[in-house]
Amino acid sequence: MFLKLARLHADVEIDPRAMTMRNVVMVANHSSYLDGLILLAVLPQPVRFVAKRGLDRHWISGRLLRAIGTCFVERREYRGSIEDEQRLIGQADGDTPMLFFPEGTFGRGAGLLPFRLGAFRVACSSGRAVVPVALAGMRAVLPDGSWIPRRGPISVAMLSPIAPDGLDLGAMARLRDAARSAILTRCGEPSLVARTAQSGKSEPDQKQHLAETSS
Repeated sequence: MFLKLARLHADVEIDPRAMTMRNVVMVANHSSYLDGLILLAVLPQPVRFVAKRGLDRHWISGRLLRAIGTCFVERREYRGSIEDEQRLIGQADGDTPMLFFPEGTFGRGAGLLPFRLGAFRVACSSGRAVVPVALAGMRAVLPDGSWIPRRGPISVAMLSPIAPDGLDLGAMARLRDAARSAILTRCGEPSLVARTAQSGKSEPDQKQHLAETSS
């Protein structure tokens, strides 16, 4: 109803292989407060969003996020983040896909930020394929700092699933980089990651955990 009142329409493209898979982990780029609402409206199946703990206490977004069954995870406290990671891995075995925004945040300037590792750790540990979801046009429709949507073209592309090729940290990094590359080709924004970082020459710290890698 909100999207109709705001006169917003999204063009949707769904890969047939992604359409038939249920037990997956979805990852999407994040550029606007409208991202979650658009995804709820256009995705062909229900999803469970993963969000940082603290948003559940927000007087507006907290009510909405709790109502749609969002999983809240700890990002700052180590012990709590490990417990949340194990909980998410267990929940990944269910029929409802979990959806992460692996950039963790967004700003007013255009560009795809580096992806945190949490979603891909969950995917590898649970043996689930990752489905990249590319959002385009969202930042222009509702820029950071604005609360009034503007009319403009929006597109959502649910791309081909990517299966993990192992359980170790290297497999998680390769899965992350493959998903990010797929989204980068369809989101209509430049990469904000240095080419050397994307080449895989520097491995992330093995102590990186869900507190640092989930939005």
